[in-house]
Amino acid sequence: MRRFLPTAVPVAIAIQLLCPTSARAQLTEVNGLGDAILRLNRDVSGNLQHVLDNLFSGHIDATIINIDGNPENFAGNDIVAFTLTPLRRGRVAPLSFSGPREGDNGFDKFIQDNAQQVLAILFPASLTESVTGIDVAQHRSQEFLVSTVLASGRGDIGGRVEFESFDLDQSTGDAIQGMFRWKIASFDGRYAKLRDTLDTKSFTGGVNAHPYWGQRTTSSEWRVGANGYFSVMYSTSSALSVDSLDYGAGPWGSFRKEFSGFTTTVGGIVLGSDTHIPSGVIDEEFRFIADAVNEREIRWDMTLGGALEKRLTNSFALGGQFLHSQPLKSEGDSGRSSQLFIIDFGFLRNSTGKTLDVGYRYSTGDDQYRANAIFMNANFAFD
Repeated sequence: MRRFLPTAVPVAIAIQLLCPTSARAQLTEVNGLGDAILRLNRDVSGNLQHVLDNLFSGHIDATIINIDGNPENFAGNDIVAFTLTPLRRGRVAPLSFSGPREGDNGFDKFIQDNAQQVLAILFPASLTESVTGIDVAQHRSQEFLVSTVLASGRGDIGGRVEFESFDLDQSTGDAIQGMFRWKIASFDGRYAKLRDTLDTKSFTGGVNAHPYWGQRTTSSEWRVGANGYFSVMYSTSSALSVDSLDYGAGPWGSFRKEFSGFTTTVGGIVLGSDTHIPSGVIDEEFRFIADAVNEREIRWDMTLGGALEKRLTNSFALGGQFLHSQPLKSEGDSGRSSQLFIIDFGFLRNSTGKTLDVGYRYSTGDDQYRANAIFMNANFAFD
């Protein structure tokens, strides 16, 4: 039976298969991080095993000294000198340990006691970003601003499809995502594939509701409202399965003004979000990771943006958007600032607004994240 595993379980997934077959321990299961590090690239020489590899946003350097007579395992009284260093400098201090695998002063107990720091090193932006290539909370905010808050000529029904290529730390990947909107509700899905040795694939799907109040004139419009979302992430790889639940809510507002053939819109949203891992249905070895995730407080992000559209003719328009997301409050150095740039070409229905536009999107976050995408967006109104 398939189990829900914490998003942090990529600790085990990535380690299991990021090494050549000749240097891979033939383990039938992964018993916590202690077994998992044997799946990384490593050299075995006599009674020593040296592990040197990157794991998501962390770099692992470990030397294991054989004590139990089996140079291919890490168990019992085997001694390890272990260092986990963040690839994103300046955010979290490195984590080091020296001692046996088991016992009150052993490696397993050390990892459990420092679960929050392990998560902060391996997943400095969010848990979901390392698996899917997106930070769910900021992605939700930015997509909501693009499709709803800053969308001029927004109709009663709309849709969006997007093809994306991204770079994240030491990994690259591709994704396709779509959104369907009906008045104040929308539904979206995203399929992503990382180009890693794990062959990691993920699907993220969710529902969004955004009731609002506003006033419109012939040349301007203002709106204020609330936005809430619920999202499920499902991921598979050649090793383990990873699932998580994300949800959040917050206020938003926008103002639109038309003048001399231009339409300008500004808006923003403040979003509180959380990730929940059902710890009662995961393997005991990873229970401490789920507990660490669930103990975190609500994370708050703010996203602000602006859009400018120029009507070229009665049938065509050229537009652009810029968004900036910034964490207001996050725990364990999670979250990051990010930006999104869009340029699009719109086909107008008539004088009331556009029904179809195509464009290019560029996203960036810190020095470790880049994404390029092309998209098609459609909006329709019922006259």
